[in-house]
Amino acid sequence: AIWSMYQVDTTVTDITQARQMGAIALFGEKYGDEVRVVQVEDFSQELCGGTHVKNTGQIGLFKIISEGSIGSGLRRIEALTGSYALDYLNQAENELKSIAMAIKTSPGNLSHKVESLNHSLKEKDKEIEILKGRLSRAASGNLLEKASQINGAQILVEILEGVDANSLRQNAEMLRDKLGTSVVMLASVIEDKVSLVCFVSKDLTAKGFHAGKIVGAAAKIAGGGGGGRPDMAQAGARDASKIEEAMAVARQIIEKSFS
Repeated sequence: AIWSMYQVDTTVTDITQARQMGAIALFGEKYGDEVRVVQVEDFSQELCGGTHVKNTGQIGLFKIISEGSIGSGLRRIEALTGSYALDYLNQAENELKSIAMAIKTSPGNLSHKVESLNHSLKEKDKEIEILKGRLSRAASGNLLEKASQINGAQILVEILEGVDANSLRQNAEMLRDKLGTSVVMLASVIEDKVSLVCFVSKDLTAKGFHAGKIVGAAAKIAGGGGGGRPDMAQAGARDASKIEEAMAVARQIIEKSFS
């Protein structure tokens, strides 16, 4: 439509005459007695004091670069025209070429290449999770030897290095299952964020042991909070420097529960 060379006419008249002509006043702005009417043949007739072309063909290129809300029921469209639009498109093309070069493909094949890379990343993530699981199982085997015994129950309270919250939970559950009658309390720190998890065997929960209370007390020491069920609970905390003190409190609570 722009290249159809539609005529753009401007007329200065009074506000009453402008409204009779059918001119639209946008955005509820206040106008004086004298106004400027801009008309694009049969397409548009509005009040506007801005700069305008003589016909639409002078606009040349027209590229919308943003659109958004500026108030209730109002939208704003920002666009570039002429040489500015051409510069914008040239810059966008150069960026596409740079991206394509970085991922070793052509601009026309970018969508397919990105889709392929995303699929590959998802597969790698799956492989990483599998490897994490194997490492967790290997680590849990070593931890079994560190469990202590009280009144026939196994107690394990340990701090692990560089284990995320999900793997920590899996480790604790696995250890609880292998130890049988047991309380397993594990903690880990990643990027100064503390993760805590506790698993209690069903026979001990029946005797009043509560994983949520154990985790909650430990988390409070390290500036955090959390809790959960009698048989399983998780929490997070902010003060990594307090993790050993927090785990000591957890051990005290567990040991007192046997008395």
